Amino acid sequence: MLAAAGLRSTRVARSAEGGVAIIFNPAAEHRAVIESLNNSEAFILLYDKAGNSKTLALPDSAERCQSMPLAELAQQLNGSEARTNAETLRPDAASAEGV
Repeated sequence: MLAAAGLRSTRVARSAEGGVAIIFNPAAEHRAVIESLNNSEAFILLYDKAGNSKTLALPDSAERCQSMPLAELAQQLNGSEARTNAETLRPDAASAEGV
């Protein structure tokens, strides 16, 4: 589904929180990580080098493929700024790639 949307990950790594992290553009200005934890929690972390971040929660695995916010992920990777909002922020998720 990610490839069909034109989104190519840079690498896949173990999550610092237990699970797997799909990492996009780790050296670029605008970055993203899709993280799926061993406890079934999943989210997309959008962030940039300026310290802006936004976390998008993903629903349970049965619904995940149909509701993944690919448009927002694509906007981030194409240079839109990550905007911090009232959603749950998880700054420790960036440690999944050693940032």
